[in-house]
Amino acid sequence: MEIPADGRLLIVTASANRDDEIFPDPDVFDIHRDNARRHLTFGIGAHTCLGATLARLEMKIFLEEVTRRLPHIHLVEGQQFDYLPNTSFRGPEHVLVEWNPAENPVEADRV
Repeated sequence: MEIPADGRLLIVTASANRDDEIFPDPDVFDIHRDNARRHLTFGIGAHTCLGATLARLEMKIFLEEVTRRLPHIHLVEGQQFDYLPNTSFRGPEHVLVEWNPAENPVEADRV
C-alpha cells in the first residue's frame, strides 16, 4: 500500500493490540504473555507516552493495594461485558466484583 506524503493515517491501537498474529488468543487477559510489553497502548519510539511509566506504577500500586486489602475479592460470575465504543482503547463499560467487608484484613476497611 502506498501512502501519499501528505496522507493521514488513523492508527487503531485497540485493533493492533488484538492482532492474533502478534498476540495469540487476543481476547484472553494474560499479563504474563511472553510479549505482553509489545502492546501499543502507550505508543512506541519517539511517540511513546511521557506518562507511561507513571501510569504503570499507579496501576501496580492500585492492584497491590486492592489485593492486599480485599484478598477475597472476585468477579461476579456469569456477567456479560459490554465494551465501550472507542477506536483507541478497548475496555468493558462495567466490571462487577463482590466481597464481604467483614472479611477485610484491615480493620479500617471493615465498614
